Amino acid sequence: MKFSRFSNLSEKQSETPPMNFLCFLQGGGVDEQEGEFTSFDNTGLYYRTWIPENPNGLVLYLHGAFSHAGEATFPAEHLADNLNLATYAFDQRGWGHWNGTPGHITNREVLITDALSFYEFIQSKHPDLPIILMGHSMGGMIGLRLLIDHGDKFVCAIFSSPWIASRVQPPFAIKLFSSLFSVIWPTFSDTAPFKVDELTHDNAVIGQHYREIEEGVRKTTATARWFVEISKLQEEVKEGAEYIHHPVLIMQAGQDLLVKDGASKDVFNKINSKKKKWMYYPNMYHELFNELDREEPLSEASTYIDTYLKTV
Repeated sequence: MKFSRFSNLSEKQSETPPMNFLCFLQGGGVDEQEGEFTSFDNTGLYYRTWIPENPNGLVLYLHGAFSHAGEATFPAEHLADNLNLATYAFDQRGWGHWNGTPGHITNREVLITDALSFYEFIQSKHPDLPIILMGHSMGGMIGLRLLIDHGDKFVCAIFSSPWIASRVQPPFAIKLFSSLFSVIWPTFSDTAPFKVDELTHDNAVIGQHYREIEEGVRKTTATARWFVEISKLQEEVKEGAEYIHHPVLIMQAGQDLLVKDGASKDVFNKINSKKKKWMYYPNMYHELFNELDREEPLSEASTYIDTYLKTV
């Protein structure tokens, strides 16, 4: 398996090291590390970091469904260059380097508890640094759920195209039988209801997505149990958004072919914070931070973060 997502590392450098220790890599002025942390139930989860010298703060990044920690590459590089922030991202259960059933979880609570375990892990490494929460798509939705109960842990939060409701429908079999299969056959799987070509206008990124599928780090299937539990998590976000009182920037793609932008705006409107901000990018696809004009949303994100870092 190779180090994924636009790495400038040589072929030899990019070989994945054994997972029982931390690999230290150099690239582009930012030290890249990868390794494994132990979550709440002793499950080992793969993670990556991008760490500039003497960072001013930390970003906990939550990737989207079917993706992996390498999704954080462009935001991590931008935030390191502009704000000297270190970024930590891990492969959520079912995705990336996960060795179990692709796209599967036993229950939605593990997604929240894994994120909190990762928070404790990175805080233990940098106990004096503030932490910013950042997430895309499914990661943005999970991030919003985190803020409902744990918002005080973060200086602010940035979410790109959070997956609150689907524009594309799941495969017919999953939609019709998901609740039943979730109980009697929870690992029943079907393919993702979208193509990677619909995620960004950047052909280089699309090509990388296809290579990651071939390498196995980008998954293409999800289980009935996963669909059911994610749907429940989405409902919890819709119902609990009013309990979010913290600085939140939600960035929504206008040509999003995966998620309903109206659902994201509805949740934004319910958030009870005077420090919230909404940004809409009418000509961009779902993956804002992988778009051709990604510097625009990335610059908006760094400006927003900088505002609240100054208050710490």
